[in-house]
Amino acid sequence: MIRFTEPSNIPYRQSLLACITLILLVTPVYFFNYGQTYGAGFQAPLFRYQDTMLGSFLVFFTNDIYQVVTGGYQGMVAYSRLIGVAGTCLMIASVILLVFDRYIRGRGTMFSGLLLMISALVYLVSIIVHYGVLFSGPSGTAFPVGIPLFLLVGYWLYQQGKIRTHTGNIPEKE
Repeated sequence: MIRFTEPSNIPYRQSLLACITLILLVTPVYFFNYGQTYGAGFQAPLFRYQDTMLGSFLVFFTNDIYQVVTGGYQGMVAYSRLIGVAGTCLMIASVILLVFDRYIRGRGTMFSGLLLMISALVYLVSIIVHYGVLFSGPSGTAFPVGIPLFLLVGYWLYQQGKIRTHTGNIPEKE
């Protein structure tokens, strides 16, 4: 049987890990520009902000799914957006797992860190599909500034989970 704990009994470090992971959902994964004067912006896991000659836009990841399904995005852009949405889903799963781990005191921190590192690599693949291996191509240039941060926080979560596992801070099953 799994024993649930009260939130007041949770260590401060677990709350800090959950807050940092939640902040990562709005942290830019990469900055980009389209051509020399057409536009620029940044992509975060939950949204994309772009400022172009046509105006400023805030595009949520659910709109990317809609645009791919309805045919608004095609070709490599569609593949890139779908891969980016997969990275977002992995990141949201990482946050949910970390919050879930906060209440059942299991091994979720370790798996949450692994999911976060995998989502960073999925975002990297998304950038490569869209912009090319050198992050620069006909569709513009990308500067992946958030990926190292996601990998670092994911590794930190993984290490915290290993520490909790080795210290025996895992509940017994009854």
